[in-house]
Amino acid sequence: MAIVDPYLYPSHRGPRIDEGTRRLVRMAAPSDSQALTGIVLGKRASDLEERTARALYKMNIDFLFQTEIPVTTSVLGKGKVIDFIVDIGISQPLEVDGPLGHATAAQQAADALRDSLLEPVLLGMGMRPIMRIKWDKLQTQVQADQNIREALFL
Repeated sequence: MAIVDPYLYPSHRGPRIDEGTRRLVRMAAPSDSQALTGIVLGKRASDLEERTARALYKMNIDFLFQTEIPVTTSVLGKGKVIDFIVDIGISQPLEVDGPLGHATAAQQAADALRDSLLEPVLLGMGMRPIMRIKWDKLQTQVQADQNIREALFL
């Protein structure tokens, strides 16, 4: 059986924003029975990231995906990328931690260092501290829906 790459939609210049309200234009939520595509807002996404995005769509929560945030230690023009910035009345950065890059003590220490570099910048932008959700909370769409709702206190 051949593995087929997902269709990649043409990229656009960024999130679509309604000029009248200055809010993100909401996209239609995919159905639960729809297979994972590996794409969120036109960008490549892991299965965990896509389940998280679908949970946010279902709750009608606006979000940005794979947003680059410049920090003082970044190479010029290359910031740290936040998985999601969720609009829950205040901007909530959300990181989805998969089993390959976030399981060992050394990887978790690297995450903590990265967060310590990012959080002063995010707080200065009026955002909340970074929230991390582990892969074991996002294994199915039903589980992702429940755990994302609980994590965001909705």
